[in-house]
Amino acid sequence: MAIAIGPSGNRLLAQVLDIVGVPVLAPQLTRVKLKTGQVLHEAGVTISYVYFPVDALISLMQVMASGETTETAIVGNDSMIGSELMMGVDRTTSRAVVQCDGTAYRLPIEVFGQELDRSPDVQRIVLASARALMVQTAQTVACNRHHALSQQLCRWLLLSVDRLPTGELHVTHEGLAHTLGVRRESVTLAASRLRDEGVIQYSRGLVRILDRHRLERDACECYRIVSAECERLYNAAAKAIGRPSVLHRTEGGTRLSEISAHRRPDARNDALRAPKDRRRGERRTPVDRRVRNVPIAFAERRASFDRRAGYPQLVARPPEEPAARELAG
Repeated sequence: MAIAIGPSGNRLLAQVLDIVGVPVLAPQLTRVKLKTGQVLHEAGVTISYVYFPVDALISLMQVMASGETTETAIVGNDSMIGSELMMGVDRTTSRAVVQCDGTAYRLPIEVFGQELDRSPDVQRIVLASARALMVQTAQTVACNRHHALSQQLCRWLLLSVDRLPTGELHVTHEGLAHTLGVRRESVTLAASRLRDEGVIQYSRGLVRILDRHRLERDACECYRIVSAECERLYNAAAKAIGRPSVLHRTEGGTRLSEISAHRRPDARNDALRAPKDRRRGERRTPVDRRVRNVPIAFAERRASFDRRAGYPQLVARPPEEPAARELAG
């Protein structure tokens, strides 16, 4: 399968070039080859360049004092490294590490900042990219806390292949263990189970997705939530600027518009129980007196409490007239 290595290989960069103009921005771009394990920027260090991956994957990692790492988001050909510029900062609290080697385009932060200042349309799509990363980060934190490793692995594989031009991943079990923050043996066990069931195929650091629909079924709801919300953000930005959306699905992927992000297997039973639960909730929940037009002043409640407690009653002095205050002065 032919892979577009030009700047248009990154869908976000292609949209930026369409807005700004290829002759204006293309001469400023530098094509770079990224190697697995390469650190693009460290936490707390000023960012010098923004990166637009084409066929590479970049992990945003949180690094503990012990040296242990956990991935909070993954960036591929739908986004960029350095969208924090939209938040008015030039550094982050995460480390950007190349997870799968490949090609990317690099742009000096000063040049990109100038284009952000010039074009509201560029601001809109970059802001959508930054918000999509925030959604992915928040959901990843919840996933790592509440879901089994097998579900996390399926979620990570799906998010990764969605951000690559092919359905293949160059990643080792050791790299996956660092990414998910677990032991290598645990990753090997989970990956072996998927391989034995015919869902994936892997050998010597190459992972191929054989049954995507089964992978989506085995993944937790986090993949659907992240994908649906990212699609909504990018579509809204594209509609606002009158251009096609950044997102597209990989071959064999499921249309996200047909997936309910928060649907659970027992959704029908939840709907049947809803009226009863709502009535029970109304009995438990006190009704705000202000809604019932029963005014209760704070001073009245405090005076009532003081009388019950036996505290001496304080009599408020009436305010002095302006003329009286002038004579007293």
